[in-house]
Amino acid sequence: MVWSPLAMGMLTGKYDEGVPADSRFGREEWAKERFLTEANAERVRRLRPIADELGITRAQLALAWALRTPAVSSVIIGATRPEQVDDNVGAAEVELRDDVVAAIEAVLR
Repeated sequence: MVWSPLAMGMLTGKYDEGVPADSRFGREEWAKERFLTEANAERVRRLRPIADELGITRAQLALAWALRTPAVSSVIIGATRPEQVDDNVGAAEVELRDDVVAAIEAVLR
């Protein structure tokens, strides 16, 4: 079971343009310092064209990537709005081709 598969919202692209004051990273400095490095932010930005090419959101891409792993039975998502739940659930129907997985993993290296 994967906890925080969207990395506190980071993998959604929410922080592409900086940190909103009312966000988790805006409130919890330890989390921002640990996870929201410029290198990580750049990786997330580089995932956008992959998601766009598939016609899905980056949240769906991240969740589909986690769910494709045979050892993963489920992911624990958190949402603050109903539309986030709807978007996240859509990831269950996304099947990632081997070339897409390779492209994602190249970005994450």
